[in-house]
Amino acid sequence: MECHDPHKRAILVKDNCADCHEEAATSFAKNIHAQDGIKCFACHMPKMSKSAIKVNKYTGDVRSHIFKITADASAQAFKTVEKEGKKKTYADGLVTLEFACLGCHLGRNVEWASPNASKIHK
Repeated sequence: MECHDPHKRAILVKDNCADCHEEAATSFAKNIHAQDGIKCFACHMPKMSKSAIKVNKYTGDVRSHIFKITADASAQAFKTVEKEGKKKTYADGLVTLEFACLGCHLGRNVEWASPNASKIHK
């Protein structure tokens, strides 16, 4: 409810993460990503879910509402649980490098992204 009214179109979302995260936004402003016009939500709310449209392996069509990014190259974004003979897949609570970085940096891998991710907000 801080960013947008969940009962209204998400297009009305507040686009100023700096209102609550001033220090991170200030350091990010010096980064090449910010200078290229990339907004905070591009990495912190990547399109991880796929309802109908598959853009590429690491880009879906629905934005995640999981904000915390892990720079751990071995982390998994989803886990599959089997219960009563049925398998279900759930988000594991972190945005992984595949979705935070590799949706744009096609041709790279998590081993490349891991050391670089920690430099984004410096």
